Amino acid sequence: MSSFATKTTRTTVSEETGEIIDSKTVEELICFKNSEGIKYVAIIEKGLHLINDLTANEIKVLIHLSMHLSFENDNFVDISQFKRKKISKILGISDGSLRNILSSLRKKGLLKTNCASQSQINPGVLYRGKVNSIPAKLNDYNSMV
Repeated sequence: MSSFATKTTRTTVSEETGEIIDSKTVEELICFKNSEGIKYVAIIEKGLHLINDLTANEIKVLIHLSMHLSFENDNFVDISQFKRKKISKILGISDGSLRNILSSLRKKGLLKTNCASQSQINPGVLYRGKVNSIPAKLNDYNSMV
């Protein structure tokens, strides 16, 4: 079972006059069971300018890759030849187009390749992991060649 904390404002309103009687913000712990394999990825507001000029297919690929980020493995995603063929089939694009899209995402600063089969999505845009580790992961990403 997973959980996250959120703040909710609770307001009491008079039914007769519509006047606010009381308003307070409370912190709630939301618990949920992830029985369907649902994955959560943080979108980092400061990095959203990097996606302004993406094509529809670049966005599709980036979102697909983000759903396969490894929580334990420093935001890396597998882009081996086998995975690329699978992604191409799922997204309905050719393998050549996918390679071009991955190259474009690298040029736009959204993806860096660590080796032939591993890439890292810019953690300043999309991140899966502990939120307090984002600055360190962003430094690591920016220091990659």
